[in-house]
Amino acid sequence: MAYENKGAMAATIVVAASDSLNKAAANYVCDGVADNVEIQAAIDALPAGGGKVVLLEGTFNLASTLTGIVGLALVGCGKNTILFLSDGAECHMVNLVNLSDVSICDIVFDGNRAGQTVAAHIVRIENTPDVYLEYLEVKNAAQHGIIAVAVGSNGRIIVQSCYTHDNGDAINVGSGVYLANADNSVVSDLISHDNTADGCQFINSDNLVISATCVDNDRYGIMLDASHNAIIKGICKGSSVGCYMGASNYANMDIVSQDNKLDGIRFQDCIYCNCNFNSLNNGQGGIGAGLNLRGATNHCNIRGIALDNQGIATQDYGVLEGNTSDYNNIRNVVVVGYSTLPMYIVGLHTIVDKSYISVKLDLSGAAADIEVYFADTPGCLVGYTIVYTEASSADAGVNVRLGRYQDGVALDDDYFDLVVSEVSKALGYHKTYVSGDLTQKVIAAGDTVTVGTAGGKTGTGEVMIILHIAEMAS
Repeated sequence: MAYENKGAMAATIVVAASDSLNKAAANYVCDGVADNVEIQAAIDALPAGGGKVVLLEGTFNLASTLTGIVGLALVGCGKNTILFLSDGAECHMVNLVNLSDVSICDIVFDGNRAGQTVAAHIVRIENTPDVYLEYLEVKNAAQHGIIAVAVGSNGRIIVQSCYTHDNGDAINVGSGVYLANADNSVVSDLISHDNTADGCQFINSDNLVISATCVDNDRYGIMLDASHNAIIKGICKGSSVGCYMGASNYANMDIVSQDNKLDGIRFQDCIYCNCNFNSLNNGQGGIGAGLNLRGATNHCNIRGIALDNQGIATQDYGVLEGNTSDYNNIRNVVVVGYSTLPMYIVGLHTIVDKSYISVKLDLSGAAADIEVYFADTPGCLVGYTIVYTEASSADAGVNVRLGRYQDGVALDDDYFDLVVSEVSKALGYHKTYVSGDLTQKVIAAGDTVTVGTAGGKTGTGEVMIILHIAEMAS
């Protein structure tokens, strides 16, 4: 119907659905068919500076896309206001392009993906900074629920207390929230589940604040790619990977990750991130770790708990450091339960929980094996360093070994590793061996780790062994 002046201020226009109870209070009344016509007319009737369009309770059926104006506030009545995309509409529900200062609040959006055949989003934002979305339920999009692209450094996309679920399909995979090139944005108190891509996804977006609960999404719960300077608090459960950080630096993270098919948390080529984590029963669908550092992930600070308390463990590793990752600080990590190893480290400069230093071993003296570490609780030898405390002559090297002694069992003097000392090395030279170099890695409760030498070297040579041990919970 045409605009009817109800005496309201020009900057506030009220639209009723065909099934609203108080149609008399509305400036526009919809008939249940192509209700976007009346809503768009209300938006277009606002003054140049913007204003508010209030959608009363009821169901509004959209046959085409709603567009905005600068300064628009589109406000519903919470769960009682439903915008439904009609069968065959094949379009975005709301498209905000080249605008600013838009807010959309208290509305349920249903993208009716079963009735569409092309990829489309529910709320699409392009080159529009300062958008505020609050108390929205966004569901059943043919692709993404909320998407913002090309917003740039001004950014300021605020998604507050929204609920996104069941977006995307098998062909057009979709995330609950997708932000690309949208700096200085906040996604807060988000609940996002059962989307065919990610719960929330951030691409090339810097200076982010994220708090989200993401459950049963097909790919990632929380996903950042080339997005820096983020503060992240999240619960990630039942996805392929709970939280994924790809080439994203300077993040501060507090993550709970549970029952994911592969890793609880995965870093790929990240630097200078701080992660506190609680990772439980991951690896449900393949090889998985509580926390996985991949690619060249360097200079990260890791603390947390990796727990697998199932009857048959699925979490292969508590913490896995692979590829060329190095210089990480892995401290105060508690690992309980695993199917392969509690911890696997490749970085020559990565620091783990504790280091134990042996007495000096005289390579030219008699054979000797010295007890260095007794395990009150289970642990993992993640590597060791040989330090030459005396210059090594050019004469042939001799065996240096790391062994295990168990009460009542004969010493196995090279159980963990056996190497030959190097020749012609100066005082202070050192070499580090990592997890992949070791013959054995797991330390059982009650084990004593020994270091020793076969001795008998001609000429000079003296070494000290530093054991790098991750102590586990009993």
